[in-house]
Amino acid sequence: MRDLKVIACVDFMASMGETQEEEYAQIKKEMEILFPDANIIFNTIHNPAELIDKDYDIFILDFGGLMPGCDELINYTHRDTIRQIQRYENRLFIMWSTFTWRDFHYIVEDEFPQLVTFNVVFWDTSDFDGTFKKVRSFFNFPMPVPPSPHNNYHGNLINPKKL
Repeated sequence: MRDLKVIACVDFMASMGETQEEEYAQIKKEMEILFPDANIIFNTIHNPAELIDKDYDIFILDFGGLMPGCDELINYTHRDTIRQIQRYENRLFIMWSTFTWRDFHYIVEDEFPQLVTFNVVFWDTSDFDGTFKKVRSFFNFPMPVPPSPHNNYHGNLINPKKL
């Protein structure tokens, strides 16, 4: 079984009623569902600047939708992530929420218009089959039947083994 090293970064506000710990547990669970044929080695960080000198295959960022006044914190977070995207084309970067994806694109359009983002994926729960294929194919994993249908809240997947 192949190892996949996953690092996740979730903002201090977490998501709609979830703590950071609960959101990290959900992300880990979804990676295990997405890659049942891999050994997921899961770690967390507080800031993408911590990625320097870390070994990872997938970086998951959920850092958006914070309360007013946090714009610069969000911008710095995305700039640090973009530096990693530029440096490591062989690693996959997943923008976990709609707010994160939106804010990421604002920074790219304004400051990094030439950035090539073939290794960046939006965790799009409205097109889970497409997201599933993009993520698995990035690492050349064979394509089993995607674990669909899923529920409609922030990508929380139904375990395909129970379908």
